[in-house]
Amino acid sequence: MDTVASASFRSITGTGFMMRRCVVAITALMVLFVVGSCTPPPLASTGTVASPEGSRSAGQPALTLWVNETHFDALTGPVRAFSEETGQRVNLVARDGGTMRDDFLKYSQLGTAPDVVMGEHSWLGGLLHAGAISPVPLEEQALYAPVALEAFSHEGQLFGAPFAMDAVALIRNTRLAAHAPTTWDEVRQAHLDSGVAMPFPIQTGSGGDPYTYYSFQTSFGAPVFDRSDDGTYADTLAMGAEPGRLFAQWLAAEGAAGTFDTSVSYHDAVEAFAGGEVPYVVGTEAMLGTLGHVDTAVDAIPPVGPNPAQPFVDVQGFYLSAQTVQVAESADLIQHIMEDPRVHSALASATARIPVYTPALDGLPEDNAISAFHAVARQGVPTPSNSMMAAVWPFWGVTEAQIISGDVADPGDAWDQMVEDIRAAAVAG
Repeated sequence: MDTVASASFRSITGTGFMMRRCVVAITALMVLFVVGSCTPPPLASTGTVASPEGSRSAGQPALTLWVNETHFDALTGPVRAFSEETGQRVNLVARDGGTMRDDFLKYSQLGTAPDVVMGEHSWLGGLLHAGAISPVPLEEQALYAPVALEAFSHEGQLFGAPFAMDAVALIRNTRLAAHAPTTWDEVRQAHLDSGVAMPFPIQTGSGGDPYTYYSFQTSFGAPVFDRSDDGTYADTLAMGAEPGRLFAQWLAAEGAAGTFDTSVSYHDAVEAFAGGEVPYVVGTEAMLGTLGHVDTAVDAIPPVGPNPAQPFVDVQGFYLSAQTVQVAESADLIQHIMEDPRVHSALASATARIPVYTPALDGLPEDNAISAFHAVARQGVPTPSNSMMAAVWPFWGVTEAQIISGDVADPGDAWDQMVEDIRAAAVAG
């Protein structure tokens, strides 16, 4: 079901298209909400909005901005302010985040795509392949976390304006561990000293969790793909050879020692930490809201190999449709949203992520959880969005779980076989 807020401040003329609608006027906000059926109509049927006084052009079409329904409230004010300042009509449309990418691609094929769409950076490869998006101009890029800009970049061009990100970090119970650890041995020993009868609280499961474990893998110098100088991922696996084998052997050793175990779920990890039983848990910003009254600090995962431990970073932002005929107006809308630190903070908090825009952190102490997660994420790498990534996930986690459980004859050989299986699947797919 779509919810459309039109940032216009006069009348609305109904279109009478094929879908029945219920229109509710909210006078206090001067915003119109249009609720449609569960099957989304073509964008042309969202309604015709009359131009406000002083508009750029009385006959100029309204811009359409699709957003995840969880971010809708955070954007009604900024979009309304943009319309007041510029006279540009805007239809703000709340969409189901689970289907928005596929819907955007479908509407792009039909020629009815919105001008701007909110989305994950992981969509980038597919949207580029479909020719659905155009580069996004963004002012003051030096004020953004570089990793967030890298996430939306391809071959030196920026294709998304980022506003929020998340990354895996080490969350610490400051009562049980007063200082940030500098080595993994220190983390492991503190867990053992707690006396809790469970493995280290990092979600694993029978299918493994390579996303959460990625910091350890990068510490061995085994990134999933090669990257060019501008940060673009190549479709060339880089997690094989000796670094990958060493990581696999380390996983096997930690599994044999009982540090890691595939029986540990997200719930198990959270429950143990929230109960004050363990000094550490591995998770993202979203986990903090589930940890009860434990006094926490957020630290980077210490290296276990010769390289820094770099977690995956997921980023949200705004894409510019390749179909928009109002390129300058759409870019102005994006820039208007992006230039207010308060909007960044509101958008990030809507899904328990952290702002990528450094002015949104002004006034926060360095030991604040948001500031600490931001610092950890800045040292990470974007989760790959290239076409080959789909071939990686099915083999990656399962192999890690088998290695941790001791279900393979040789960890290094199992890792090598996984790399070959991924290559074969990528060619076949």
